[in-house]
Amino acid sequence: MQTRVACLSLALFGLVACSDERTFQSYAGAPPGASSGSGAASTSGAGGSSSSGTGAGGSNPLTELPEEPACQRDVAFQAHGINFVEPTPRDLALRLNEMSFGYDSQGIAVALGAGSPGSPKLLVGFSEMQDGVHHIATGEPTAARVGPGGFESLGVQSSALLRVGHDPHVVDLELRNVTVRARTVGECGEAWVSLSAVIPTSEGSHMLKGETGFDSVADLAGGSQDGQVGWQFQALFLTEAVSFDFESWTP
Repeated sequence: MQTRVACLSLALFGLVACSDERTFQSYAGAPPGASSGSGAASTSGAGGSSSSGTGAGGSNPLTELPEEPACQRDVAFQAHGINFVEPTPRDLALRLNEMSFGYDSQGIAVALGAGSPGSPKLLVGFSEMQDGVHHIATGEPTAARVGPGGFESLGVQSSALLRVGHDPHVVDLELRNVTVRARTVGECGEAWVSLSAVIPTSEGSHMLKGETGFDSVADLAGGSQDGQVGWQFQALFLTEAVSFDFESWTP
């Protein structure tokens, strides 16, 4: 149910980020018809049928949103309102959600180099504030595609860090094979992001704090089998644009 709610919420803004649907699509649903209850009435006659209600002719405001222009500048987005969903193992997703509740416990950002010379690039990872700007200390930028309404990875970032939890129980998890897709709003002032990755089995020994105590990543993920590379992982999150040290990052 958590996954369905998260996917539905983001789909309304044009980002389909479920595990089985990984493509952008604009909201293309037909405006819903007016109901026949107390809030609306329908009449029909020689001229056909018509409906009236409390809204503007039953129109759906989502279909009237202006097209969001493509990001044409360097911009970084810091996560807030994060949710871990399928195919992340259920118990692991629930614990990560618990540890990530609160604005200051969602340690991941997406930096988009769309205004620098050359092709657009993306860098994903835990961001720290230094001298009033954000920095992502680990990982190498990968190629990106930018278009009206969003951007996405063209390459795969080999490694990134995700930070979860509150002091003194903060945990940095390594993610591998990282890709992102994002829907931008507010002229690149915010983004709705879907992040897919793998948590390698080498991270299985990290202990994650819950209400009843500590459990390892491996135990929450259901253990590992011989030869297993890691556990599939997906997170959906809201972001806001933040200052970022693009001068030291040359995509």
